[in-house]
Amino acid sequence: MKTVLIIGAGAAGLTLATTLSTTLPPAHHLLLLDTRSYHFHAIAALRASTSPDPAYPSQICIPLDKALDRGRGEVRQGEVVRVDKDTKEVVLRTGERVGWDILVLAMGAKWGSPIDPHPDRSEALSQFAQTRSQIAGAKRILIVGGGSVGVELAGEILETWAGEGKEVTIVHPSALPMSSIYPDKMRRELLRQLEALGCSFIPNDRIETTTPGSASVTTTNGLEIPTDLIFTCTGPTPNSALLHTLSPSSLTPSGSVLVRPTFQLDVSGDGEREAWMDSVYVVGDLAAVPEVKQAYKAYGHAAIVAHNILAHLSSKKLKGYRPPGEACIVTIGSKGGAGVLPPIPFLGRVCVGAWFTWVIKSKGLFVGDARRKCGVSA
Repeated sequence: MKTVLIIGAGAAGLTLATTLSTTLPPAHHLLLLDTRSYHFHAIAALRASTSPDPAYPSQICIPLDKALDRGRGEVRQGEVVRVDKDTKEVVLRTGERVGWDILVLAMGAKWGSPIDPHPDRSEALSQFAQTRSQIAGAKRILIVGGGSVGVELAGEILETWAGEGKEVTIVHPSALPMSSIYPDKMRRELLRQLEALGCSFIPNDRIETTTPGSASVTTTNGLEIPTDLIFTCTGPTPNSALLHTLSPSSLTPSGSVLVRPTFQLDVSGDGEREAWMDSVYVVGDLAAVPEVKQAYKAYGHAAIVAHNILAHLSSKKLKGYRPPGEACIVTIGSKGGAGVLPPIPFLGRVCVGAWFTWVIKSKGLFVGDARRKCGVSA
């Protein structure tokens, strides 16, 4: 019996596992392994950190024990500390060795607090409660970085504590929120909505270092900002430590992992690609694909890799991935936000406002979808 081992039960890993659980041939074993005992629905993490509903965090830290019940497969909790390419085994923190015939690396990335909860579910729920308590007790809140995480965090805080005098400031290295890959029309609308809620936006500036407990920080332009609480929202760091010993030449300078269009492990130009790499796939935030890291793209990765694993096992042709045009829906609280849709023939890039954002994302943040994927009630 051949084993397909998926490391990581985030957006890409869980989607891939649930797909393969109903499509893998019966003579194959599917194992989903994660350091957490639950699936963390990161899209709703910022609301879980601010919501007045104490039960909300438990809705997004979803137990995995029923995730593969509709098909075949096994879910286990464990931390992989090493991958042995010669014996085709992974080594767990406990010393246990687990064999694989096809390995999928889907460990995602670290985003920092509050989007990096503890592996133990009860500890994670306590973390969310603690973060909310910190926000509730702070009058002056500084958010370093005005990308999607920084904007959405500001929106959740200002909506939850509306009228209570909280001073929320975003420091961002460009003139408008978000990256310049997105249309200025969308970015200006996000800024308009933030300022309407009372958010202060400091453009074209940075904060290089912060000192925990400091009453103020100074930007690179010399502006001193008083603060009670700081959130650093400057992007993810790939969880690629396993590759340092497995295949160092597969790592980019930023820590993401080189892949072929099929998502099979690749190496840099001066490295030598070996045959075993055809049996290793890399998906989600970990993969060095030229696109912004977003959950809906991770779902697309999973679809391609599910097809390719089945093709691999039956010696058929594999598919290549083509990144979709950049799109983004950014929420500001449960009713606001703005975004841009994927390029539409003859129309190009269409920007959308608060109503569309509410319908598509902000009112529910796809929590029900994530819970159903895990086999539990929405």
